[in-house]
Amino acid sequence: MIRKNFNAISSGCSGIFARQVMQRIRRGQEEVCKVPVRRPGPGTPRQAEARKRFADANEYYRKVRRQPALNALYERSKTQRLSVQNLCVGDYFHAPEILEVDTSTYTGMPGNRVLIRATDDFCVKSVKVSVYDAEGVMVEEGEAFQLGDAEYWEFTASCMNIGGGYFIVSASDWPGNITSIEVPLAAAVAEVFAAPAEDVPPVRMKRAAYRSNAVRNAPGRRRDRDWQPLIVRRE
Repeated sequence: MIRKNFNAISSGCSGIFARQVMQRIRRGQEEVCKVPVRRPGPGTPRQAEARKRFADANEYYRKVRRQPALNALYERSKTQRLSVQNLCVGDYFHAPEILEVDTSTYTGMPGNRVLIRATDDFCVKSVKVSVYDAEGVMVEEGEAFQLGDAEYWEFTASCMNIGGGYFIVSASDWPGNITSIEVPLAAAVAEVFAAPAEDVPPVRMKRAAYRSNAVRNAPGRRRDRDWQPLIVRRE
């Protein structure tokens, strides 16, 4: 394919020449390329699937064009090389990524916060967090809130869950792609020994650190000060 800006003979023209060469104007530049040829036959199953996915992606682009607010979102991100259609098709083919889930401040108490880092090739639409106890029963579910225009989202717990369990964190984008991951939680332990009231010794509070497997080995984390729940032990 040849790109040019001016030619005394064919400048400003577009179309097919001699059924071999096609000239077109694309994003303000004239391009000369071979005439596209459709391959005969239905193609392989993988080719048919790829064609269907591209057709669905272009249908999403037409849907965006019919929604002024969503179209304006893509319009703000287009460049000289990337049109709104290019952005819509690329966004349709790429699901969000969840890079980090920080549960270092979560102890199973209401008001605890969880920090999530999620990215997308265009933008993340929403992040949802579901909290399950150790028996696999859902304790609560809610939306995380984006911190400004950054790729960080914050979820605030509203229910108690001190028996451990896990999180299901899901990130979605505008075309409807969803990425979900499971983050295990450590239990907040309280050891209580049965003893007569008069024989109960003083209780000294000890600190212990619990971290999610997803962030335990994250670079730059302070291993000596990331304390979590208080463990009550009799000594």
